[in-house]
Amino acid sequence: MNPFLQLSDLFVRPSIRGLLLAFLIFNFAFAGFTSIFVLFLDRRFNWGPSQAALVFVAIGVVSTVVQAGLIRKLLPLWGEVKLAIYGFILLVVGFGLIVVIPRQALLLNLILYTSVTLIAIGVGFVLPSIRGLISNLVSDQEQGKTIGSTQGLQSVAAILGPIWAGWTFDHLGIFTPFLDGCGANAASPGIHP
Repeated sequence: MNPFLQLSDLFVRPSIRGLLLAFLIFNFAFAGFTSIFVLFLDRRFNWGPSQAALVFVAIGVVSTVVQAGLIRKLLPLWGEVKLAIYGFILLVVGFGLIVVIPRQALLLNLILYTSVTLIAIGVGFVLPSIRGLISNLVSDQEQGKTIGSTQGLQSVAAILGPIWAGWTFDHLGIFTPFLDGCGANAASPGIHP
């Protein structure tokens, strides 16, 4: 019943250690992104809640389309490994674009909505792919423990990611959490073609 013991049992397995780390790193970066993005929009572009809400609506719509239909068609074509790699690439590009968004209105909207669309697609590719890869590498008897452990990792990331993103946003600059997201997703271990 000890969750830390169960996590450590999974992390000692070389076959899934990298995937678990990739899952943790991805969730850490994404939780940080979602926690400070509204603050970023306010500080960088002086956007209020209604403008920020539209960005999150766009993210939700794209995520729904990807998860409700697109992923089912792409998984058989590309497989989980390639889909995860493409997802990480989209996340890196999406986070990177946020850093270069100019203040000019036309380009601001174009690049901002492009970046969050890429991030939403990347999330839609990465999450099911990594979960599927991890699930395929453990026995049927370990599925429950594995699913519970990955949920635990996601919860840890949901706590620590916003703390780190908030601290870096305040102390190292408003672009730092997005640069961290680029680096974290670019360096994600465990995914090999």
